[in-house]
Amino acid sequence: TAQNGDMLTGTIANRVHISIAANANVALKNLTIDYKAPPGSNYPFHNPGITCKGNATIILEGTNKVKAFEGDFPGISAATNNSTLTIKGDGSLEAIGQMGGAGIGGGNGGNCGNIVIESGSITATGGNNAAGIGSGYSNSCGNILISGGTVKATGGNNAAGIGTGDGNSSCGSITITNGVKEVIAKKGINADCSIGKGNGNSSCGKVTILGVEYWNGSGYVNDEGRIYLQDPDLKIIP
Repeated sequence: TAQNGDMLTGTIANRVHISIAANANVALKNLTIDYKAPPGSNYPFHNPGITCKGNATIILEGTNKVKAFEGDFPGISAATNNSTLTIKGDGSLEAIGQMGGAGIGGGNGGNCGNIVIESGSITATGGNNAAGIGSGYSNSCGNILISGGTVKATGGNNAAGIGTGDGNSSCGSITITNGVKEVIAKKGINADCSIGKGNGNSSCGKVTILGVEYWNGSGYVNDEGRIYLQDPDLKIIP
């Protein structure tokens, strides 16, 4: 468990449950978490790459990669109970979910709190039925705010790039401000939106991009909103 002021660095390729203590600021510096089970292994290790235990701030330095170990888990799991995961810094992060887990957010049946990205270069890829940033399969996440940095988020099948996964997934409001450098969101096959709701019975709160509201929490604001959010390769540059 990383404590406030700690730094995680180096390559972790063994079965290690890595978490961040509640209310801790932790740096990732040239960190690689990419466990691969040995051929024929009968001992799966089902865990997120990093688990946040409460409010957490991740500060990016250098080049970082965080992949869920195995199973329906996110690359970085944001804590529940109205906690907030904040990501910032001058470095980069590649976050990868497995199966029903988001790149950054929740896993299959595991809810998550709020997600804030203030800076950095972020690439987030969801597993099958899971968003790149947001909820995994059949779970909920809180609000998503992207106020800076460069972000590329790709959803798995039936999932949004930024927003919800498949099934009974939900998320709060999604806000992307003029402070971002670039945001690219790509929905998975059969997903409704690249930003917003995925497929099935999923739902999301308001979607506001560069000051314009495109979804009011229950439907598209206008035809432009529908076409815009459903673009399979949605690029936002202020």
